[in-house]
Amino acid sequence: MNEATNTDHAQGTRRRQASLRVIDGEFGRTPPHSIEAEEMLLGCLLLDGTTVMAKCHALRIKPAAFYVPANRVIFEALERMYRRSDPMDLCVLAEDLKAERLLDSVGGYAYLTQISKAIPTTAQANYFLEKVRDLCALRETIGENAKMVEESFGFTGTGSDLAQRLEAHASWVSRAIDFLRAAQATMTDAATAGLERTLKTLAGKRDKSRWLTSGLVEFDARFTQFDVFNEDWFNVLGAPQSGGKSSYSRQIAMANLRKGKTVLMFLLETSLGKCQELMACSLAGINARYLDQLPRDKQAEYEQALREVNGWIGKTLWICDEVVPVETLVARIEDHARRWGVPDMVVVDHMHLLNSRDRMQKREAEMGYIAKQLKLCFKRVNTTGIVLAQLNRSYVKDGRRPRMSDLRDSGEIEQAADRVILLFTPDQDPRGIAQDANQDQVYVEMIQDKNRNGPTGHRGFWFRKSVTRYFDIGDNELRSLEGKSAPQAPSPGSGGMGASKAAFLKGKQGL
Repeated sequence: MNEATNTDHAQGTRRRQASLRVIDGEFGRTPPHSIEAEEMLLGCLLLDGTTVMAKCHALRIKPAAFYVPANRVIFEALERMYRRSDPMDLCVLAEDLKAERLLDSVGGYAYLTQISKAIPTTAQANYFLEKVRDLCALRETIGENAKMVEESFGFTGTGSDLAQRLEAHASWVSRAIDFLRAAQATMTDAATAGLERTLKTLAGKRDKSRWLTSGLVEFDARFTQFDVFNEDWFNVLGAPQSGGKSSYSRQIAMANLRKGKTVLMFLLETSLGKCQELMACSLAGINARYLDQLPRDKQAEYEQALREVNGWIGKTLWICDEVVPVETLVARIEDHARRWGVPDMVVVDHMHLLNSRDRMQKREAEMGYIAKQLKLCFKRVNTTGIVLAQLNRSYVKDGRRPRMSDLRDSGEIEQAADRVILLFTPDQDPRGIAQDANQDQVYVEMIQDKNRNGPTGHRGFWFRKSVTRYFDIGDNELRSLEGKSAPQAPSPGSGGMGASKAAFLKGKQGL
């Protein structure tokens, strides 16, 4: 019996050494690891799988944290058993691996028996957990820095390209630090915070500190405000080209800036200066085309709005108008959170202009990768992201309202999104009056096609193109529109530029 045990142990040692030799070649020498700590941790999982696996998840331990390939496979099997609520013992583990045809690859029953007897109690489970985590982080740090060194030796780009690489590297370092500090925010802490929020809601004292308005009263009433505590992280605002999505994203941003919220904007097709100009025009109800012809009183009104917008810059509003890869964009969001605090809202205009650093052959796969990177970033930082996306026009040919599947390169985008809002301009308004591209005020439906934690449906609003702004339509007004002539367009600043220069100059003569 002893001879057989020694033979099994020798075989396991040779197998693990062979695995080490494969990994050693990556860095030229053996990376930091502890086979004993890994086996002890797996032994703890077989003794008290439910409790120890919960601790693994709290510390973000994944299969990749294990250095020995066989141990990774075993941990993956234990995770499967945990998700299925199966008993996490030696027999069930062996059957699971056997069913997956992986039992022989990990060393068979002999190796499973060895790890099951590695430790008699789970008293030191936390020590082995942290040991496996720390060594994994150390190996990844070596690999990341080795990669950075190699890229630096072969680097031929510009200073801007180098800055982007350094930003991505700094972002990785930040995530590595968060990984190592995960023990400070345990599963119990997160559960306690969630419990407190739920109890406050139950008592009618819901935490609204992170709520964000949509800028439209009727939208908020119908579909609820954006709430990061309700996990409104990745919110997609879709519309066809020139469909008013940039205008609406600016309106959402301004409505929240006026409430003292902080906003970080990434503009991929507009400059900072132009965005500032359009924001002020929207606030003052001015047509940006005729800024050089404004009467004196409207000039003063516009200048006041412009100074209000300019006063936000660098204090509660940060705008980046540089076209960068999604990895750099994510790094800048995380860097902003470290330097200035977590922004209440991040706007990306728009995601179809983003690329990944490693270009992919299929654009749909790349867009899926971009969507996942944005979603994970917003979740990590715990902020609300408003991401603009383009719609294809297949719904126009079919004569229907758009839906999520009409998002260009949809796939992973609609899957990753927490909320999907689509802007739709029908051929006719509720009165049956035809709408065309040349009229200033149009009836637009906002379609909440996905809302993970709230209602869906659609609601109508007015959109005035000349001032790039949406306006509420009350329920009573909406019901009364049918069969009536067009009402006076709502205006935040009467006397401002309308749809045409001629109309403005005609009004100007009477001033």
